[in-house]
Amino acid sequence: MIESIPKSQFAPKSPKGDFLKLLIFSLPSLGAGIKKLKISSFFTFRSGLMIQKLITFITLLSILGLFSCTTKSTEKGNDSSLFSKWKLISEQSEVELLMRNDSTFHVDVLTQIGIEVEGKLNISSSELTFINTHGTDSISSDPSPGKYSFVIKSDTIYFQEINDPLSRRKGFLLRPWLKQ
Repeated sequence: MIESIPKSQFAPKSPKGDFLKLLIFSLPSLGAGIKKLKISSFFTFRSGLMIQKLITFITLLSILGLFSCTTKSTEKGNDSSLFSKWKLISEQSEVELLMRNDSTFHVDVLTQIGIEVEGKLNISSSELTFINTHGTDSISSDPSPGKYSFVIKSDTIYFQEINDPLSRRKGFLLRPWLKQ
């Protein structure tokens, strides 16, 4: 929807007098965090070229708005797709993380034979707390809680540390994880 608003009394004056007209175009929400876009322009006798550029610009913004609607994204705090099997693959390690809907998790470090962790998840609106309950070594059996915020975008989960004293867990969780 494009709305036209008459020239404001506060519009600037040209050296040769008033500008002909001040139009303000407003587009509804375009996604990607843009709630409203306003474009103001002064039209002169050579306004044909300016109108053509403005129409091209608005068309491009509309197309970008359509693409931003096709990106699947889960805002912080929506844990409906959180309970799944996730995999971290990097140059140094391959790790699987299974988060279950009974608020438990299982981690298997595939590149280091014998390192596995079982634990509990405390889930609040936009935060996860990992608490190890069983592990195959002293680090993985340390029950110190690790608190993280999270965002799921498409098939990837991103964790952001709030507080975690365990550096190995932190090193794994601060990387992107792909849904399996």
